[in-house]
Amino acid sequence: MNATDILVAEHRVIVQVLNCLEKIIEQATADGRPDEKSAREAIDVLRTFADRCHHGKEEAHLFPLMQSRGFGGGCGPVAVMLREHELGRLYVDGMDGAIDRASKGDADA
Repeated sequence: MNATDILVAEHRVIVQVLNCLEKIIEQATADGRPDEKSAREAIDVLRTFADRCHHGKEEAHLFPLMQSRGFGGGCGPVAVMLREHELGRLYVDGMDGAIDRASKGDADA
């Protein structure tokens, strides 16, 4: 297994966590409140595994290699993926901030 195979496999794990979040949201919609413990666990996996571990590998190793091979530039694929990582962090922060309100029945959260 090479390095990119590992990253692809990690993407599959991240998609599974996102699928779990969809189920948490569906259940929260039905119940009027999310399963707070499950929501927090999913957020923790996204922060630790998806961001620190997976994105960390991409940002420290894959992206510099891609840039050294001509995939640089302000609107190239590396810049786009870095922006996606930044947006992902903002989305996870937003979800984390909404859990308390949602657990208290705030439907907008």
